[in-house]
Amino acid sequence: MEKRHTDALNNLFDEVEDRGAAIITDAQVRRWWDRQRVTAGVWADLRDRWAENREASLKIGTINGGYLLVWGDDFLEPLDDWCSGAAE
Repeated sequence: MEKRHTDALNNLFDEVEDRGAAIITDAQVRRWWDRQRVTAGVWADLRDRWAENREASLKIGTINGGYLLVWGDDFLEPLDDWCSGAAE
């Protein structure tokens, strides 16, 4: 991975830590790792880079042509709780 892509990935990790989540596009993943397609090896490398300085596990899901990276899930609440005022 090129240094500029490593820097961009670290910025993305900072966003995940600051906000709890961030999105990385499929195009970014392929470009940053210089791949034609995303493989399990790419995900393993991303996991290992995250874990270099963090103990918490990173979670991932697909979203609109990209991937949602989530750190922890304690910031998520059922929408029903917000509707009933229980989330306040």
